[in-house]
Amino acid sequence: MVNNDHLKLAGQFIFPAFRGKYEGISDTLDIRKTKYYKPTGGQTIDLHKQDYFQELIKLIQISVLSIAEDFYLAKQGYEVEVVSMWLNSKPKGLNHPPHNHTNTFISGVLYLDGEVQAYPSLKLLRPYQLPIVPRVNKLNEINSNIIELLTAKDEVVFFPSYILHFVETNLNEKPRISIAFDTLLRGKYGEIQKNGVPFGDFKI
Repeated sequence: MVNNDHLKLAGQFIFPAFRGKYEGISDTLDIRKTKYYKPTGGQTIDLHKQDYFQELIKLIQISVLSIAEDFYLAKQGYEVEVVSMWLNSKPKGLNHPPHNHTNTFISGVLYLDGEVQAYPSLKLLRPYQLPIVPRVNKLNEINSNIIELLTAKDEVVFFPSYILHFVETNLNEKPRISIAFDTLLRGKYGEIQKNGVPFGDFKI
């Protein structure tokens, strides 16, 4: 007779997502009244190069540095650069198909409009899909292929840039407005071996 009480989770890979809130940022930006907003839908790129968004960039840099140091356990001395930022306006009937962002560290989305469940949720896909899964009583981090994040005004979501993510069709009468961005950690990369010699030492 086998007693399964002795079984314990020995290890687990984590593909993280983080959520925060920049209280009042939507009202501060008041994006609908700016030249960057497209009422009929579309993207406005290179927002990170505009003075108008520099306060937002500072908030993002603080958040990403916290993720790097507190969760990835990165050593101090790195600097966060927002390498791209763009405005998304998705009117009724439009979606955002699965995609990821290459050559960056952490990507994210800031939501400028709407309340929870008023718009389609952001969905993140497991990097490798589970091929065989039994029927389950409840979804969790081990048995699910998708993380679904319901979002509201002023909320910001961060996730590793390599994660495939998508948004289903907007069925709301109002457009779904968000600002997406990619970041890099500037500093030294490469592993340090047991003898203290760096392996693949380089800077980004």
